[in-house]
Amino acid sequence: MGNVGVSVSITGGAGIPAASATIKGLFSWRSTIMDMKGYSGTIGGGYNFGPTIGADIFTDRDGVAGFTLNFGAGASLVYADVHAFIGYSYVYKLFNINDVAYSAWNFTNNTIIRGDIK
Repeated sequence: MGNVGVSVSITGGAGIPAASATIKGLFSWRSTIMDMKGYSGTIGGGYNFGPTIGADIFTDRDGVAGFTLNFGAGASLVYADVHAFIGYSYVYKLFNINDVAYSAWNFTNNTIIRGDIK
């Protein structure tokens, strides 16, 4: 728990013709980001009116894994789109937030509270 990382996915799918560039916030109830590696499926939709907003539900080998919220810019033949994708995700761990918090606490405790500044 507490892992922060980057997921890179190779996907293919179908939907109403649309093009967009988005930033996604991924929310999952898996124990660690490393559980996100592997094959997955996604179904969702978006609203394209210049700015693009959307949401997707994704599944993996263990069932429904979470959802994404998407924000960006795009264009579509219609204002709303529905899409489905399958793909494979690679996961790269950057750091563990719990380790960062523990290190910050140790530094604060040892140097400021206890006065061990040398």
